[in-house]
Amino acid sequence: MKKLVLLLGAFALIGCGEKKATGDNGAAGNDAGAGESTGGESADTSASPESQLIGYWAIDLEKTLKALEGNPPENSDSDQLDEMKKMLMEDEDAQTTVWMFSEKGKFTDYSYSDTRADTRIGWYEVMSKEDEGKAFRVEVNVPANGARQQHRQFSLMAKGDTMTIITNGITFMLSRIDESQFEKRMALGKKRNLYYEELRKAAEREAEEADK
Repeated sequence: MKKLVLLLGAFALIGCGEKKATGDNGAAGNDAGAGESTGGESADTSASPESQLIGYWAIDLEKTLKALEGNPPENSDSDQLDEMKKMLMEDEDAQTTVWMFSEKGKFTDYSYSDTRADTRIGWYEVMSKEDEGKAFRVEVNVPANGARQQHRQFSLMAKGDTMTIITNGITFMLSRIDESQFEKRMALGKKRNLYYEELRKAAEREAEEADK
């Protein structure tokens, strides 16, 4: 399993080079991912950057795939591009992870490991405040939470109802979602947890039977 932020670096293993951003390639959602309607309340681009961030955000598979096809990493061939798209479409965290930006710089990452909810709290800061209606850069920090997790720091560009993260030459798009879509993703994560828990228990029972 890969958390969303870990997925942002996973494609480096395919051997693709870096590629600079060429602008907004579009931005939205597999079950609770690709094709998902992003009916969250639209941001007022005349409002402050901080107020535009407030709310729930999720990776937008449809727009991310379009961005990948339109602006693939340098030196990637068609087979590598197909593998990247497959990884995105099959990644379960892309269907369940939600980021929430709250007032006073609070950032919450709602994710699920194979067996439990994995919520992490961090902070964000608007690093550039452009002219009205323009994109602005946001720095996000998520402290380590236990021995198994490391401090995470990453930047994104935000404009209206779209966020863009570019890493290892891959453009990832996130879109605003509403509370009902947030609840849907959390329910899917819990369902997935139960499934993996049953698999774990079944494996333990088989191991016990084999030892008899």
